[in-house]
Amino acid sequence: MKLNSLPALTAGIMAVFTASASAAVTYTTVTGSGSPWSPFTPLNNDLLQTSLASATPTGTFDNEGSGAYTVLYDGSITIKTPNPLFDPQPGLAAVSTGATLTFDLNVSTNIDGYDISQIVGYGGWGDTGRDDQNYSIYYSFVGNSNFTLLDTASVTETAGLAHKSDFGASLSGVDAIRIDFGAQENGYGGYGEFDVVGVPTVLVPEPTTVLLGGIGMLALLRRRR
Repeated sequence: MKLNSLPALTAGIMAVFTASASAAVTYTTVTGSGSPWSPFTPLNNDLLQTSLASATPTGTFDNEGSGAYTVLYDGSITIKTPNPLFDPQPGLAAVSTGATLTFDLNVSTNIDGYDISQIVGYGGWGDTGRDDQNYSIYYSFVGNSNFTLLDTASVTETAGLAHKSDFGASLSGVDAIRIDFGAQENGYGGYGEFDVVGVPTVLVPEPTTVLLGGIGMLALLRRRR
């Protein structure tokens, strides 16, 4: 559940949260083998590791005895390849069509939210039966419960077993990220990790306010003389 938090703004602080459209999603596909193997090296110090308040899933993430939704922000992805029929994939979440996962960022400490520059999704499977990727990334701003679409990842492959989907972004004042999983290959697909890259938002005082504050301070000093 998304937690609404209004920033404690002082007079004269610009609370203009901004967004620009994602550049086209870029994809990287690799093949490999091992029990397990790590096709990519996700970050272990992104906002989902350092500034996550809560993660709220809807739907099923643990089909075939795979890992739960919590593997999607543990800083790693592992895949067992080749994949015996219905053999568990503990390093992946096997996500059903229509599932969602909402990441609420910590705005009790950083009350103005976060500047997001990149979101990366990693996924795959031990065979070509569930390795396709289909999900959309949404974001919301501090003080606004509405979510806005950033972009959608769509990968349909017959050869690749692991995929990286890289979303460029330029967002400021973000307090939550939501992932909506669309129609999945054969009912559910393999996902391993999400990185959300960013820093706390720093609001800038308006120049006129800084000037007025300076004049007020000078007047106070003169009165004290």
